[in-house]
Order: sequence, then structure tokens, then C-alpha cells
Amino acid sequence: MAGYKETPRQKMIGMMYLVLTALLALNVSKDILNAFVIVNDSMEVTNANFDKKLADTYAQFGKKAATGGQEAEDYYKKAMEAKRLSDELVGYILQTRSEFIKLYDPEEKDFKADTVTLRYFEAKDDYEKGTNFFAGGGPGGELLKNAAGYKMMEKFKAYRQDMVNLVNPDHRDAMNNQIGLKTEGDFVDAEGIKKNWVDYNFYHTIFAADLVLLNKFINEVRNAEFDVVTRLSSYVGATDFKFNAIAARVIPKKVFLFKGEPFEAEVLVAAYDTAVAPDVRYITGTDKWPGGPGGIKVNGDKGLVVMDIPTGGMPYGEKKYAGVISLTNPLGVVEDYPFGGSFFVQESVAVISPDKVNVLYEDLENPVSVSVPGYPSEKVSVNVQGGGASFKQSTPGVYMIKPTNTTPVTISVTVKSDDNKAINFPAKQFKVRKVPPPTVIVADRFSGGAVTIDALKRARLTAVLQDFLFEGLEYDVIGYQLNANVNGERRKQDIKGDAIPADVRANIIEKLRTGATVQFENIQVRRKGSSKTEIVSGVYLNIL
Repeated sequence: MAGYKETPRQKMIGMMYLVLTALLALNVSKDILNAFVIVNDSMEVTNANFDKKLADTYAQFGKKAATGGQEAEDYYKKAMEAKRLSDELVGYILQTRSEFIKLYDPEEKDFKADTVTLRYFEAKDDYEKGTNFFAGGGPGGELLKNAAGYKMMEKFKAYRQDMVNLVNPDHRDAMNNQIGLKTEGDFVDAEGIKKNWVDYNFYHTIFAADLVLLNKFINEVRNAEFDVVTRLSSYVGATDFKFNAIAARVIPKKVFLFKGEPFEAEVLVAAYDTAVAPDVRYITGTDKWPGGPGGIKVNGDKGLVVMDIPTGGMPYGEKKYAGVISLTNPLGVVEDYPFGGSFFVQESVAVISPDKVNVLYEDLENPVSVSVPGYPSEKVSVNVQGGGASFKQSTPGVYMIKPTNTTPVTISVTVKSDDNKAINFPAKQFKVRKVPPPTVIVADRFSGGAVTIDALKRARLTAVLQDFLFEGLEYDVIGYQLNANVNGERRKQDIKGDAIPADVRANIIEKLRTGATVQFENIQVRRKGSSKTEIVSGVYLNIL
């Protein structure tokens, strides 16, 4: 009823049982009870057919065991144990059914509880006797321990454990999830109330439903028996794959080679089945398949699959991938074969080196990308000399190089090959230039602009780099000299910071007249993150 994989027949029977129970809960006409008779008869026929199917399975298994050696005989003995356990449990369910039926017609002379059908009874909608018999009067009743439902629940627990233990250890979890008769876990009724297995199945269920349910349990026992025996049979060769095509395959160890390196590849013969389309799925970001149903599906044809991983949105560098090939063996069991590896993503254009303009800037962390096609970044080593430069790796393949003077910087690259040999590449020299001085703006005006006194009173001095390759460089104005002519008198004022102090506004700025000129000279700036102070060009503005 909960938590395991059912066959289509089990799903159909379970759905019919639930629908009929729901109809009874809606107080429909008693004529609907006849539908339980139909379901019950169908299940009894199904159980009989299942017995025949199992008999054929045991017969085929016996033939394999007779010619398969000692291992096959051992597995066949386990199959016989599965049969014994299942027969005993079915016998117990039938005995319980017989005792239950006698509650409804103990006086009838021709009555035979083990063969009578549901059509025989009139009280199909009675639930009181069934509740007392199976659930001991309901939740909290004093007769719970002696009730048939609780005894049956313990029988089912023991049976499931014994059956699961018959298969190999690596298949026990799957078998535990596959077979029915589960009695543990949360069982929730139509009103969302949690119940134990006994109350969920037997509390206030009608006589007709109880008989159908007992037959359903027999069906689940036989299904469990068939699943376990089938799995045991698979251990003696029933899952061997069949192949109808053979082809040579070459798997290169590397596709990027440097001059002098040998080309190495694994050459093998691969067998496959052209009538089967394997199920292949993959993920990126790891070379270990984590399991589960995820991944991107790859379509194939005639036993072969071409895995096509798009790289359009990927950054450059080494990329890992993992996947799984799922094949269904002759017994219908899916077997998974994980795989994994890596590849490199690089620019699809020619590498053009502008030898005449290789430039680094003094006192800045200059980003330099270093990569060698065919080698992961962890196998690439970088060495920097000259310019008093320091360097560090910021991200795989990217180095930040910071010169402290204008002496040329030389960058050399070495990689380690698969056989741990060092491969050196020609070094490249870079010129080192000073960062150009920033331009100072006052009241959003460049030098030579015109400004009102009101705008000038609110102004600050701002230093900016225009059209420079490095973005995000910021400067602080730490001081300057203001120079202006007030009523024929030349006034100078040394100022710290980037603003115009209140006394300077009152004594100089507010006294200026239209046409006057204000000069900002000896402007001192400092780039954020640096300790060096620079003097930049002055600014003059005309008063409107």
C-alpha cells in the first residue's frame, strides 16, 4: 500500500480497491458491493495464474542449476527457501481468512471457509466484526495484542526480512524497496490522520473489502516470491548481455601535442548490440557520476551514442564531465555503467601577440592570462623577473603582476607533462609604464570652463582617469592651492582635502565678480590603494 514499486497488475488492483472503498465512504447504493465480488474473483484468478507462472520459473531455474555447477545449485537452494517461506505465509493468510469468514456464517452445514466465495454472503458491508477481529476493537482497544491484524503485521515483517536476505548484499536495498507487504512507515487516511498499518487497513473496513485485501496480500506474497527467485536466477548467467557487432576504437590520451612529444592512444575492440539504443546521461562540473535520475539525456542509434556537450557558455579552461550508460539486461533489470573525464575550452581564434605594445603599468596589479592548450592550469607554472615585480594567481590561468619600477618585466612559462617532465616555453618581455596622471574636475567643469559662484561654493575637486585601459581606478584629492584676484588683490590659500572651506567661500569666492578667474594649483592626488602622492596639472575657471 505504500513505498514500493508495483507491477501494472498490482497498480490496477490497488486502484480498484481504493475506488470501491471511496464509493462506500460516500454511502452509495449497496449494489456497488457487487463490484467487490468482481474484483475479488479477478484477484483469485490472478493468484492462480501467478502460481502457474512461478511453477514455470522454478522449472527453468532447475534446468540451469542442473548444468551450472555448485554456484547455481546454491542459488537454487535459496530459491527453494523463498518458495517455502512464501507457501507458509500464503497458508497463514488463508487460515486467517477461514477464521474470519466463520464469524459471518458459523451455522451453515454446507459452509466451507476455504473455498466459499464472496458472492455467498449478504453482510458484505458489515465492518464491526472485521474491526474487532483484525484491529481488536480499534485504536487503544484492550485486545490489540491478540488481534489477527497485529499477528499478520509481525508475520509480514519477518517474511520481508527473510526474503530480502536471500539475495546478494548489494541488491538488498533495491529488493527491500521492490517487494510489497510493507508495514512500517507513515500511513495516512483520507482525512490526513496518521495511523499504524493495522488501523489503516482494517479499522472500520467492511467485510467485502477485507476479503479483497487478504487476496491482495496473497498476490503481493507471490509477487515478492517471483522477484526474489528471478533475482537469484540472474546470478547464474541470465543477465549476460548479447552483442552482435564488433568495432575497433582508438582513444587518444591527448589531442594537443608539443613538438617532440609522442602521440599515445588506447586501441581496443568494442562489442555492442546494434538492436539496442543505450540510455546515456551526463553532467558537467565533476568527473564522478553521483548517481540518481538526473543528467542530460543523449540520444543514440544502433547501439552507439555520440555525446555532444555544448561549450558556448563555458569559460575557458579545463572542464570535467561525468555520465552513466544504462542498459537493460535480458531479465529486464537496468544496470548502470558510470564514466567520467575532462576536456579543455579555449578561444576559437588565432592567438595574436602584439610584440611592440606589451605593456604593464607600475604600481598596478596587471592581469595576465597564461594557458597552454592541452594542459590544465594546475600543471602550468609562471615565473616573473624584473621591474621589482610581485605576482600571484587570482583565478586558474590568470596572474596579477605588480611592478614597482619601470624596468622591463620578463614572464616565462613551464608545464609538466604526463611523465612529469618540465617543458619550457620562450619567455616574453613587457615594458613597464607609469600610470598617466588623472584629470581634475571642479564643479563638473574641466579647466577653462565657466561656472557660477553658487555652483563653485558647493564644488569639490575630483580626479579622474580618462580613456585609460584599467577600469575602476579611483583617486583622492588630498590638497591644493586656490588662487584668485579679489578687488585687485591677489589672494592665495593652501587647502587640505577636496572641498572649499567655509572661510575661503566667505572671504574669496563670494567676493568674486563676473569675468574673474579662479585658479586651482599644486593639486595633490593619491590613488586609492597606493601610498604615493602625485602633483597634477592645475585647473582654472571663469566666473559667470
